[in-house]
Amino acid sequence: MCGRSGELQRRRHPAWNPRRLGGRPSSHVTPVAESLRALALNVSIETVPYEFQRGGNQMMRVRAKPGAVR
Repeated sequence: MCGRSGELQRRRHPAWNPRRLGGRPSSHVTPVAESLRALALNVSIETVPYEFQRGGNQMMRVRAKPGAVR
């Protein structure tokens, strides 16, 4: 999406949409997490103090493992 100044903006989405999935995580979360772990990345699902959508208060956090070459 482009903002008012024409800059490209990224949108972040919660791990699931409670209205469409009945409060269950998306079926894409596990395969994506497994693929990232196979690339030697740390993956966690963390609860955050805000909601992008009603009930959507978790995010996937992806980090390099300590000592990994960047």
